[in-house]
Amino acid sequence: MMINKLSVKEAINFYYLSNIANIATSHLPEFKDFYNNVSRDIASGLFDFAKPIKRRCKTDTSVFKQEFGFDLPQDIEDYINIYWHGFLIGAYTEPKDSVLSSDDAVLFPIVKLSGQTEKDVLYRKYNGFMWRAKYWSENADITKYIPVGYTLYNDYHILYEVSSGKIFTEDEDVDFQPSKQPVADSLAEFITKIKVGGSYEISGISVKDIKTDQYLYAKYMIDLNDEN
Repeated sequence: MMINKLSVKEAINFYYLSNIANIATSHLPEFKDFYNNVSRDIASGLFDFAKPIKRRCKTDTSVFKQEFGFDLPQDIEDYINIYWHGFLIGAYTEPKDSVLSSDDAVLFPIVKLSGQTEKDVLYRKYNGFMWRAKYWSENADITKYIPVGYTLYNDYHILYEVSSGKIFTEDEDVDFQPSKQPVADSLAEFITKIKVGGSYEISGISVKDIKTDQYLYAKYMIDLNDEN
């Protein structure tokens, strides 16, 4: 498989298949019920539950151009409007000298809670795409780099270079500046290199409530470091 040739849609599918399937089939059966963070009833249905949901209604991303004066890159548009999905989160250890070698990568979730509008999908405080974009634009040139995520513990931005589509991290020594070297050649490649490990929260997985036709959050914690 040529990872760098995948589309964003294929990369999201790859992330869920390679990570969630691994959790459901390899790790959970080793746990004893008494020590599990998830019951076996939930675990048995985890594989079907923890996957992206194809979107029927699209979020209007023209707010990005209205706010910043240029079109949203197609890669980011696809990330927002192909699937409902939770945070894409996990370890990212290449290259070894990047800020990600000691911190987890987090890409923003695309979910709509009951009672929320399509606009709320983008403007969720702290981890919404537009919220982060506005914060970055107040301190840096968003026409050159767009934040698509952040690091879990130290909150360095993960940046999409507009001119090339390559992914950079924020420089650990200079705030609101990109690192000198990219960590991936595309958003799709970056997604495929996020690996679940350690204690991992499958957070913000979107599921449809058939009574209200809304997409809802659901959270489970799986401890992959259980020594019992």
